[in-house]
Amino acid sequence: GVLSMLVPNIELLRNSSIRAGIGQNLGAIDNQAGDITLDAAGTILISENSSIRNDVFNGGVGSSGNILISTSGTFKLKSSFVQNGVLERGIGKNGKLAINALNIDISDNSDINSGTASRLNSLNSQGQDIILNAAGEITVSGNSSVQNSVFNGGIGNSGNIFFNVGTNLKVTNSLVQSLVSRQGIGNNGRITINARNIDISENSDINTGTQSNLNSLDNKLQDLVLDATEFISVSGGSSVRSSVFSDGVGNGGNLYITTRNLIVKNSQIGTSTFGIGSSGDLIVSATESIMLSGELPSGVAPGGLFA
Repeated sequence: GVLSMLVPNIELLRNSSIRAGIGQNLGAIDNQAGDITLDAAGTILISENSSIRNDVFNGGVGSSGNILISTSGTFKLKSSFVQNGVLERGIGKNGKLAINALNIDISDNSDINSGTASRLNSLNSQGQDIILNAAGEITVSGNSSVQNSVFNGGIGNSGNIFFNVGTNLKVTNSLVQSLVSRQGIGNNGRITINARNIDISENSDINTGTQSNLNSLDNKLQDLVLDATEFISVSGGSSVRSSVFSDGVGNGGNLYITTRNLIVKNSQIGTSTFGIGSSGDLIVSATESIMLSGELPSGVAPGGLFA
């Protein structure tokens, strides 16, 4: 059934959990789990190793429901995770994961994950999207991640990741990724980021691509799109990449950068292939300025734009 909470404020603390989905050794291929819906007028805080999950668990068969979170204030995820996926021995597809808030703050080793790790799925299994909407700003910091991927050994296609940000997106020492991981089979999803300013710093990575050597050259990977009305800054050993990584097989997606001012300092933006297949195109449109400076902190490669 549906799990719904409509209250002024929500706090999930100290190893607490909200769960739904298809349980272990339950379900059938046409089974649909219910949604998790959280709606608060104030603040939603998920902290201290707590979690929200709507999964197809190991041995389960069917489709997980959506996770729908909405608040007029701040959604804060600290040292915790939100997940909508298909686990290693599950069969089916995951639902949508959507967060709508004034501000979204993901920090301190927190994760927002969607996708499939199922070794039992078919290539027709299509995962749903992660959608993060904030009228103010979104921050991802402190070794946190937002991922929608085909995880190690998984089979199927991951959904997309959308960031729609009214002011600033800040990614600091963290990861945003849609990837076909090693031993996975299928396609990644598209990452699309729209904001006024995009600031990627302190060894952060925004990646699309494949590491899988089990795919074929018929696989065309999805694109990575960054669009900021004012500036995009990539600094401190960070990277924005659409790649066929080492040992991967497939054809990389394109990387689109659109902004007024682009700043790349001791970091890299590019498309590449280190495996088998072709890289995608890098298309940069900056209406006012492009500033490139420095090399990677390790000194092993220059910074800048690469394709």
